[in-house]
Amino acid sequence: MADKEILEADVYRLRGRVDELETAQAKSVLRQKTEVDAAAKSAVASYLLSPAFRKIDDAKRSKVIADTVALIRHLFRREHPDLE
Repeated sequence: MADKEILEADVYRLRGRVDELETAQAKSVLRQKTEVDAAAKSAVASYLLSPAFRKIDDAKRSKVIADTVALIRHLFRREHPDLE
């Protein structure tokens, strides 16, 4: 009986450790996604504020903005389907 109790305690301890590792991994993935999102937003903002973008005529500029917004929405929905 003591062996069974020892095994149960080991299993319980290992399950706790697995939970800790899964939580740490999820936090790491979330942090990486946040960093990528911030970099993407910065890149888009830099482009939209750039002199090259301002030289584009108004019709094309509106299309570029609409396409950019659509792309961002698509990527957001793909990465966060649970938030729709």
